[in-house]
Amino acid sequence: FEDAVKVLCTTNCSWALTRSMVARMVAAFDRGGAFPDAAFLAALPERRLREELKLGYRAPFLRAFATRVAGGALDLAAWEDAALPDDELAARIRSEKGFGPYAAETLLRLLGRHGRLGLDSWSRKQVARLRFRGRLVKDTRVARFYAPFGRYAGLAFWLDVTRDWHEGRERLWP
Repeated sequence: FEDAVKVLCTTNCSWALTRSMVARMVAAFDRGGAFPDAAFLAALPERRLREELKLGYRAPFLRAFATRVAGGALDLAAWEDAALPDDELAARIRSEKGFGPYAAETLLRLLGRHGRLGLDSWSRKQVARLRFRGRLVKDTRVARFYAPFGRYAGLAFWLDVTRDWHEGRERLWP
């Protein structure tokens, strides 16, 4: 649940804004620093999600998602079923309001299914810089570039576009 909410918070905004939204969700409710669970978020009025937590257009989507999870209408454990084909799982995720192609493909990757890229504006710029001499290209062209990696295309893509995070610029381990 927490991962899905955080992915929803990454849609159509900067990383800094995403971090602010998540930080407000954690800080606003005196829960000892814990991320709020589905029942807690489902009980909040949409207006509070929109205005206090500053979730903007995501507020009704988050509330509906939390309500479905808290009420048992959506069993997120089913998303972890390895027997479920990737296309079917992607369709299930996309059927949740607010979860478009980027969010669905990002969640697939978090669930260990690395066949899809999960392109967003930031990663498109990164891959353009790294692989296409700075030219933005169509998503289909990017997909063809990573296709040789087969079911690990999304993992190869992600490791590629985040490579500078791991080239000694940032301390990753204690």
